[in-house]
Amino acid sequence: MKLGQLTVCLAACVLAACGGGSSSGDTAATGDEGTYQAGPGPQGGAVLYSDFRTGKKLMLHQRDVIAVTPTALHDRLATLDATLDAFDGVFLRLPTTGDAVMKAAAVSSASIGADLAPVYGLKPTRLRFNFAVVSMQHDLDPFDDWTGVYANVGRLAKVARDAGLVGIVIDNESVLGLRVTYPYDLKFQTRTIEEYRAQTQLVSKKVMEAIVAEFPDAAVIVLRGAAGAEAKSPPSLVNCESREPPDSRIDLLCGASGGQLLGPFFAGFIEGKGSRSMVIDGGTDYGLRTGEQFAASKAWRKTGIASMATDSVFIGEPLRSAWPTSINVSFGVRELDGAHGNSFPNDPNLLSGTLRNALNAADNLVWASFDLTDMTKAAATDPLIRAARRARSAAGSSTAHLAPTTPASGTGLMAQYFSQIDESELAQTVVDPLPDYNWTETGPVNTALSQLENYSVVWTGFIEAPVTGPYTFFWSTDDGMQVAVDGQLVIDSFGFQGEGATQASLPIVLNAGQRYPIKVRWFQGRGGAAAHVFWQLPGGAMTTIPTERLYPTD
Repeated sequence: MKLGQLTVCLAACVLAACGGGSSSGDTAATGDEGTYQAGPGPQGGAVLYSDFRTGKKLMLHQRDVIAVTPTALHDRLATLDATLDAFDGVFLRLPTTGDAVMKAAAVSSASIGADLAPVYGLKPTRLRFNFAVVSMQHDLDPFDDWTGVYANVGRLAKVARDAGLVGIVIDNESVLGLRVTYPYDLKFQTRTIEEYRAQTQLVSKKVMEAIVAEFPDAAVIVLRGAAGAEAKSPPSLVNCESREPPDSRIDLLCGASGGQLLGPFFAGFIEGKGSRSMVIDGGTDYGLRTGEQFAASKAWRKTGIASMATDSVFIGEPLRSAWPTSINVSFGVRELDGAHGNSFPNDPNLLSGTLRNALNAADNLVWASFDLTDMTKAAATDPLIRAARRARSAAGSSTAHLAPTTPASGTGLMAQYFSQIDESELAQTVVDPLPDYNWTETGPVNTALSQLENYSVVWTGFIEAPVTGPYTFFWSTDDGMQVAVDGQLVIDSFGFQGEGATQASLPIVLNAGQRYPIKVRWFQGRGGAAAHVFWQLPGGAMTTIPTERLYPTD
């Protein structure tokens, strides 16, 4: 899909001693992928992904000639860790494969791995979560053959996972050459806009599925989300209002007459999303300034656009019901003044206030974009460095790190599998993670049960809180489920039912380092069989509960 200089950014945590990945650093793959030396994998397994989703993150994005490469991060890590103390990571440009991965021609895992090799084994103290930037070229129409792209994206996801990355960001920000406006940008003029919407959504869904197949915990950021393609979006919230001077490039992508396929493109990522992955609306709305504007933008992108009242042509059921809990809202804040056509630099004080308001409103992540100033060469006293530092302090959004006195060492919960729906006739007792399963076609895998219907499972043990504050638990189930934490029934959906949209519990306050009793009851009657439980840490996003935070009963 010609989405002009669409950039896919792979979120990375570049820490040493990264155990827990599915590939060993000593393992080389050969064949069509070339000789590929795998990276060390994520540190601490799922704890890495949970930590990324905890608290607010501020990322550094430098453009064009000042873009940061893996080699630059490697060579200057000590200085950057000390100077960029308000940031949690950077967007990394892949120097040789970045412009090739999203084309039809094959790109080997070995080539991608060579680009990322400089970050293997780094030990950052601040810049833990880094994004490797690859550009998606606009030579493909949605109705062209995307098979090669899906294969390349899958290889990229595998290398990203092995290298300790935390996800993928798709930068579809550039408006020049995008194949998103019907019919002007598109090859097949006889196709209807309805056909193009459906095909565009299918393409991005398959891109997301290719990522999740190799990297189930990936966080995928799409910098330009769906709001600009929805004609009912308030112009002031999606940067479509009049500018000083007018910016015809952006105006072209706003409203019903331009950029209509940006919405279906983003929606496809939601459709292809796995239960453990994240889809993040990047928020390239650089004209936002006040806290009220950021809050209103978040509310529209998270719930307003998917409401029955809006009745968006690219958000139908069941996507409409799933949208609010499937989308994570972030914001981009630019060094250039987005309220005035991105033509002049922002005043550092204005930039600081804008960053603060963005951090307060975002679900999980804000990215600061620099066109002119190379922040990797700036002094600690540089006005822009100080502006970011003040914003971070004022927002009270410093990265939430796990308390060093409470290392995660859990192995899972005690799981009792019963061959009857009423928790009778115990068949097997094992140690399992919290449920995140779909057993409709298989029945419980790796257990003594072989049946597809009329059985039950009870998980018991303790859950450990990494930080102090209110926790929300999320679930979807087919059939019944109950979850009790510290004696409180936080989830009570214990009846025959088909799997619906993910639902949220009321918050429960947990203290860092403390282990709380947890009990999960679930049963399967007939038909579909699914059990999914997640949590949201204070200030974070919905994520899988790491097995390392679960402890079986004695």
